[in-house]
Amino acid sequence: MAKYTIEQKIEIVKEYRTGSISQRGLSKKYNIHDSVIRRWIRKAELHGFDSLKRKHQRDFDVMKSYLY
Repeated sequence: MAKYTIEQKIEIVKEYRTGSISQRGLSKKYNIHDSVIRRWIRKAELHGFDSLKRKHQRDFDVMKSYLY
């Protein structure tokens, strides 16, 4: 399972885009390293919110179910 949901990531990026809070402020508010937030913002700017989704989760779930 992802540490942060797609909804949480989108909420944080949108909050940054409002201009009311800095990346550093978001980092402190949500207790997430500022480089992680910076990466989410950059991905969303370049490729849209869908780029924040995990890509290979299904493959790992299949492997887990097979192994356990």
